Parts: sequence; C-alpha cells; structure tokens
Amino acid sequence: MLVCRSLDELPSINKSVLTVGNFDGVHLGHLEILKKVKNLSIKSGVKSSVITFDPHPIVFFNKSEQKKQFLLTDIDQKIDLLSKCGIDYLLILNFDEKISSMSKNSFLTSIIINYFKPRDIVIGYNHKFGMLRSGDFNYLQKMSKKYN
Repeated sequence: MLVCRSLDELPSINKSVLTVGNFDGVHLGHLEILKKVKNLSIKSGVKSSVITFDPHPIVFFNKSEQKKQFLLTDIDQKIDLLSKCGIDYLLILNFDEKISSMSKNSFLTSIIINYFKPRDIVIGYNHKFGMLRSGDFNYLQKMSKKYN
C-alpha cells in the first residue's frame, strides 16, 4: 500500500474505487466497506483507494485531550490495519481549517474527482463530508450522473 500524507505525494491515478472515512478502529463495518472497495477494484481492473484524516475531525473541532482518549487507533495503527485489507493507495489528509471549511462540491471535485477519478465510491450508510457535513450518499448519487 502506498501511503501519501499530502495530495502532492499521490501519483497520477487513472481510475479507482474509492472510500472516504475516519476508519477509527477499522471495525467490522469498516472491513465490509474495505472488502467491497477491494473486490470492486479487482473486478474493474483499477486501483483501490482510501482517503482518511489526521487528526480525527472530532479532535480537531474539540481540541480536547480527553477526546483523543476515545479514539480506538492512532494513525500508525490505522495505516497497519488498512494495509492488511490490500488497499493500493491511502491518502491521509491533514484535517485542518482548510479541509474543514471545504464545501461538499469542492471536496468532491478538487480532491475526489481530480485526484482519484473514481469509477465507484463506497461509503457507509451514515457517511457525511464537506463543511457542516452537508455531503452524503444522496449527494454523491446525484453527482454521479454529472461526473460519470
């Protein structure tokens, strides 16, 4: 698994199957998502990719040492767990003011589409992204027609 800690480190990806999330603990629900990403990527002959964040958004927004204690894994443990799933690319985005203030459309177009050119995007049932957690499954479904 190629681990990139910035968009600049990411190689050019022609097509991918992508998931986005915090993956704290990489629990059974996460493993199902990651398995689906890997299986779809193999079936399609494209790379499997994951975008995750460091620090965890809950820590960024709360700035509390106490919140860090509730995290199940640190970033190194998360990398190890994700690598065991056979993922090809892992992008760890620094969750900062810039990322936290990106609109759902900006995150979709400038990061997801521009860098990963996803054939498929696999997310959990309650996944949200973008400023104020405004992006979700329905938004991605609507945009899939526009961006093929």
